[in-house]
Amino acid sequence: MSSHLPDRPPRLVVALSYAGLIPFIALTLAIWLAPPVYIPELNLALNGYSAVILSFLGAIHWGLAMRANAPISPGLLVFSVLPALLAWLLLLIPMDLALLLFAAGFVLVYLVDYQAVRLNLAPVWYPGLRKPLTIVVVICLLLTAFSSNT
Repeated sequence: MSSHLPDRPPRLVVALSYAGLIPFIALTLAIWLAPPVYIPELNLALNGYSAVILSFLGAIHWGLAMRANAPISPGLLVFSVLPALLAWLLLLIPMDLALLLFAAGFVLVYLVDYQAVRLNLAPVWYPGLRKPLTIVVVICLLLTAFSSNT
């Protein structure tokens, strides 16, 4: 990206990104602590939110591929729809396996984010923002997958 871009994310981007962790953390805690009667709905909520966010992260790459004044990257366009397709499929499989595959999906998207920066397609600060978010999301998904309540 051009040199006039900041090397740090805007504060609003950071705040909104970290706010996006609230459902992951709250649902993980609830699944571990709630009475069993609520667990199916909580698991469904976590899987649904995981699907939404994984799709959102893929869509970011659609935006990077379609940015103004740049040649369209077919590879990035193809990748950008894969997280949404994966997320949809994961909503159709058993919960414990889906949570593990969601975790893998978030790691994969992070690796592509990192590569997008190396190719000057994304801001230099993007992986630094995404890394701690991805770690928290993956921990939440793994804790839930390995709880006795999935």
